[in-house]
Amino acid sequence: MKKATDRYRGVLKKLWDIYDADRNGELDPEESKKLMQGFFKVQMNNFKIHSRDQFLRAATSVIPPEIPGYEQVVTKITKHADKIPELLEKMFPEYVTEESYVKVLKELDEDGDGKACT
Repeated sequence: MKKATDRYRGVLKKLWDIYDADRNGELDPEESKKLMQGFFKVQMNNFKIHSRDQFLRAATSVIPPEIPGYEQVVTKITKHADKIPELLEKMFPEYVTEESYVKVLKELDEDGDGKACT
């Protein structure tokens, strides 16, 4: 968890500033949960977009442009690629489970008071 926290520190700091509603430098449990939900929603959206683009690039890269009907094939592949975000949404309907929330909050709660601190 420490590596994940270090990797996304900049994003988490920006979200922290948004979700620290009372600007006291700490996130109470409800503020923490909202922050993580926002963070994971952004990450999932990025993942969905990236997955769609990767699929589209990989699928179209193996089709020679000079084949008859190339444009129609690419159009069909694009329609399938456009379904990927929806499929991923069905596969991962909940961004933050209670269990994952508790684990992350414990990691961010340095003094054991139930709050995450900067």
